[in-house]
Amino acid sequence: MYKAPYAGTYNLSARLLKLNLRKCMARSANKVVVITGGNRGIGLAAAKCFAAEGASVIIAGRSAEKLAKAAQAFAGVVDVVRADVAHLDELDTLFT
Repeated sequence: MYKAPYAGTYNLSARLLKLNLRKCMARSANKVVVITGGNRGIGLAAAKCFAAEGASVIIAGRSAEKLAKAAQAFAGVVDVVRADVAHLDELDTLFT
């Protein structure tokens, strides 16, 4: 059986991430949270947590199809913006 050399470090990092997210989420009620890359992975999970804590969540991503799929998971609780934050002209659409 293969054992990753840094498995213990990864597990510790995941636990610390969860603790930091909990602290942050406790302070996020009635605030606006913008998450880039919020249409999948850690960004989507963080968006779900913040929305559950009462924050107004805006998720941004490059793919309109993936954003639409992610928006269905929230049932209208989040705002979705298609923007590639690597391009300054698209980044402006995120804040207007």
